[in-house]
Amino acid sequence: GLYDNENNLIKSWDELISMGLSLKYDNYEIFNQIGGRIVLPNNVSDISGRALSHENITSIEVLADNPNYMSVDGVLYSKDGKRLICYPSGKIDESYTVLDSAEIIEEYAFYGSKFLKTISLSNITEIGERAFCSSGITSLTIPDTTTYVSKRAFFDCYNLQTVIIGQNVTDI
Repeated sequence: GLYDNENNLIKSWDELISMGLSLKYDNYEIFNQIGGRIVLPNNVSDISGRALSHENITSIEVLADNPNYMSVDGVLYSKDGKRLICYPSGKIDESYTVLDSAEIIEEYAFYGSKFLKTISLSNITEIGERAFCSSGITSLTIPDTTTYVSKRAFFDCYNLQTVIIGQNVTDI
């Protein structure tokens, strides 16, 4: 379970958010009780894609005046749009186009997105560890702008048949 500083069990999303905690993998179990659309308030300042990658979550929204994050069509990005942090695992779309402003796909960003078959990348320079882990993607073209693909980026991607690697990838 997830506990506060006084060792009390946190039982709901509202309790977690009211504390203004960073959301990392250690907070993952709280999402077993949460489903559908979640809204991140302004006091959440540090988020891991793995923490939000529960299959019950279909959309991640962010209050407009959050200084660190934004949401576009239910997908979580850094406020400047340069980092894709989390594509909700429960989102049922079969294709997704990453924002042109995005340069980095964070660790676990597409983790467990079993419905997703294709992802369009355009200006990505870096792909984080296990970025597509356990997703349903069948093919992916890594653009020429990409120079780094982290280890295990495609771990547990049993449906993946084709990966076209851009000419500037120097580390994979």
